[in-house]
Amino acid sequence: MAERALELLALPQDGTPRLLLDLGCGSGLSGDTIAAAGHYWVGMDISRPMLSTVLKAVLRLLDVAQERLRSQVVESDESEMEVDSSQSEYDSEESDGEEQEEGDPRCCIDLFHHDMGEGTCVRPGTFDGCISISALQWLCHSNKSCENPKSRLNRLFSTLFGSLSRGARAVFQFYPETSSQVDLILGCAMKAGFTGGLVVDFPNSTKAKKYYLCLMTGPSAQLPQGLEEQSDDHQVSIDKRSRKRQRESKRRVHDKSWVLDKKSLARKRGEEVKSDSKYTARKRRIKF
Repeated sequence: MAERALELLALPQDGTPRLLLDLGCGSGLSGDTIAAAGHYWVGMDISRPMLSTVLKAVLRLLDVAQERLRSQVVESDESEMEVDSSQSEYDSEESDGEEQEEGDPRCCIDLFHHDMGEGTCVRPGTFDGCISISALQWLCHSNKSCENPKSRLNRLFSTLFGSLSRGARAVFQFYPETSSQVDLILGCAMKAGFTGGLVVDFPNSTKAKKYYLCLMTGPSAQLPQGLEEQSDDHQVSIDKRSRKRQRESKRRVHDKSWVLDKKSLARKRGEEVKSDSKYTARKRRIKF
């Protein structure tokens, strides 16, 4: 889902890393997807234990990077024992700079312990994009008597619109419970100044169906198309075969003429057959 959200962001493919905001980052799974794409990210979540999980993962990466740098420095010292001391210091500084340039983007992150229903609280034009995976639907519920879902959504979208750069996009993957929640979210987003709409992947599937709210800060553009299943023709042929089997398996109706033919055939064979009457081939009522 995070990969699909990055695809809907439509970031320029010029090799320049971008700074993205991850609302409701959780344990950092979507952040790893952003870092794997070569971008930097800032995470925001209301759960402190989730953010501590991200910090522990970053500290482990830093320990690995320090061990790798220390081993490289030891190898360079052993191979350059006869080099002048000034030259060796210059080489070590240069190697440190190269290591920083080639560092893991997952180590270059910032985290905010903050409720996104209270706004983003950053400078205008800070981020080049924003994604959110399975977090927006929680703003449609009020956990306290002082919380109003509509006002919280208005605060989120209004502050997010200011924190994004011109032409940037924000993609929210969420699970709406009713159509009224979708209308509420879309209304609050459009009121804040966003353009865009809803992108639905696999609309005919019950399990794979996903909702993506694709918002744009620049001029209105055409929305991306939702993903569709690729086995439509094969599914139609299977349905046709199943209907054919149902027709072939229908039980033959035994009417009065069929019963009379059977009784006449039994008489020709010499079997004892009851005489015909007006009650022949009629269904009997159930006594009890």
